[in-house]
Amino acid sequence: EEFYPPKQSRSQFQKVVSRLLAPRKLSMKTNIKDALAFLASQLKRPTIIFILSDFLSDPFHDELKLLTYRHDVIGVKFEDVLDTNLPSAGIVEIADAENGQRILVDTGSRRCKEQLKLLELHRTNALRESFRSANADFVTISDHLLEPIIELMRSRTKRY
Repeated sequence: EEFYPPKQSRSQFQKVVSRLLAPRKLSMKTNIKDALAFLASQLKRPTIIFILSDFLSDPFHDELKLLTYRHDVIGVKFEDVLDTNLPSAGIVEIADAENGQRILVDTGSRRCKEQLKLLELHRTNALRESFRSANADFVTISDHLLEPIIELMRSRTKRY
């Protein structure tokens, strides 16, 4: 949703971090496909690109593959524990933030919870495979923010 041209300065780093931490209203629909196409058109020199998202978006594999041809891309998927472990609250109405669609979910049903976990697992595995086949790294982050990033950087160090 925001683009910061690459610069090698402490002020650039501070600007990016402060914008990430500042509360702001974001658009409802995520369009990673257009964002990746935009980056491919703007970045001329090889760059390390972090894509921070929940990846609830239309498919974007072709744009990702095009971007990884010249750039080093790392996908960072934010996971909320509640996405797969709903508290038992009976039947609740849940709204999709991306498209506004509303559905009723029986949060007390073990079968419903298992299906939700399975759906999220399949979605994450498909994302991981999409990034892998595009020669990009992928990591998921939930409660522990630093451990997965540190582990990823260690594995990258061994590779390069």
